[in-house]
Amino acid sequence: MNAHRVFVIWKHPLFYEAIRLFLQHTNVECVGACQHMDEAIPQIKTLHPDTILVEETEQDDTSMRVIELIETSSMNVRIFRLNMNNNELKIYHREQIMVMQAEELIHLIRNGE
Repeated sequence: MNAHRVFVIWKHPLFYEAIRLFLQHTNVECVGACQHMDEAIPQIKTLHPDTILVEETEQDDTSMRVIELIETSSMNVRIFRLNMNNNELKIYHREQIMVMQAEELIHLIRNGE
């Protein structure tokens, strides 16, 4: 099984160090890390991680940047936003499906009923 490739965007060094140590004991490879979103984007495009883990803080709102990253990426990437203050985890991903008939759209809306 191939290791998952993770890129970490962090605000606090302790968060990054804890994540880095945790990921060493799993089938997950930390391919890169950066403290600032603006610097992270070119690295992400070069390294092609399948998961991006973003430390979310109360002072900054990364929602729009995360959505922009998903929309502009040609990769199949998942983004995890983790807030350590309230232990909230938000997961984003992009799915692209060809819909040829209206019934297919209804089926997708109903989550495959």
